[in-house]
Amino acid sequence: MFVGGLGLVTIAEDVGVGSGVVAAGVAVMPLWAAVWSGLFGLWPNRLEWLGLAVGFSGVALLSQEGDFQASALGTVLMIIAPISWALGSVISSRLDLPRGTMGSATQMVGGGVLLLVAGLGRGEWFDGAPSLKAWLALAYLTTAGSIVAYTAYQYLLVHTRPAVATSYAYVNPVVAIILGITLGAEKIGGWAYVGLPVILSGVALVGLAQHRGIADP
Repeated sequence: MFVGGLGLVTIAEDVGVGSGVVAAGVAVMPLWAAVWSGLFGLWPNRLEWLGLAVGFSGVALLSQEGDFQASALGTVLMIIAPISWALGSVISSRLDLPRGTMGSATQMVGGGVLLLVAGLGRGEWFDGAPSLKAWLALAYLTTAGSIVAYTAYQYLLVHTRPAVATSYAYVNPVVAIILGITLGAEKIGGWAYVGLPVILSGVALVGLAQHRGIADP
């Protein structure tokens, strides 16, 4: 998950892949998760398929405001990355991992060590001392992005249907835009006004499918 998913996305951005391509590539992940989960015996129902398709369409509309520049290598990496993350997510939900936060910690420590080795293998190293903003960003990613968010993601993978757990990939662009407007004084264009409600509609459909699945006897 970490090397094949996050690692390849980072390398793809490093070799010149634009934000639009990254957004579209990451948005495909729930669809791949649905396929992998189906191959393991749990195919999405019709309402989940509809929600996944609607959510992906919303991200595709939203990404029209991004940069679609991409190299050949970067494009290949952005195809492999969501496939790897989706496969790792489905497999991890079936592994006998430690309970609670220890399960998430085990995966993050293991993934972090592998990424460290891969980075050193690529010749990556610190160019200088990190700034205060960099340390604050690291602290935020450690707490909110890792301890809270990834632990919640692992919980959802085990206790909900895959379509629900992986629908976060559709919510991320929405949160990013809201933060950009409120904290970064950014402006959005027409595609955002079209794409945002479509994304939220897709997530709502996936949630409705989960609710119906629980309510059905």
